[in-house]
Amino acid sequence: MWNVLLSFSGLVALIQLLFLPFFPESPPYLLLQKGDKAGCVKAMKQLWGEGNYHTEFDDMMKEKLVTKGTKIMNVLEVLKEPSVYPQLRTMLLLLLSLQLCGLS
Repeated sequence: MWNVLLSFSGLVALIQLLFLPFFPESPPYLLLQKGDKAGCVKAMKQLWGEGNYHTEFDDMMKEKLVTKGTKIMNVLEVLKEPSVYPQLRTMLLLLLSLQLCGLS
């Protein structure tokens, strides 16, 4: 019965792929990354109904103003940034030690 057990995770992934297009985008993603205020409000209404979502929207607008001058970096740019080298070294050392010590 191991094949049924292994196929269960694939079945769950397939169900997620089928239903994912019917869910709205994340309101913070729509507002902060894409700059789509109308889409953000629409997603908030769809997620939370017609309740009071204005305080959350105001908080997201404040966050957008704070992060306005910040550049969004992709993975390659982050890896080229010298200020993250100590953190990367620490993570690599930890991951390599876990691989080599035999713990699962």
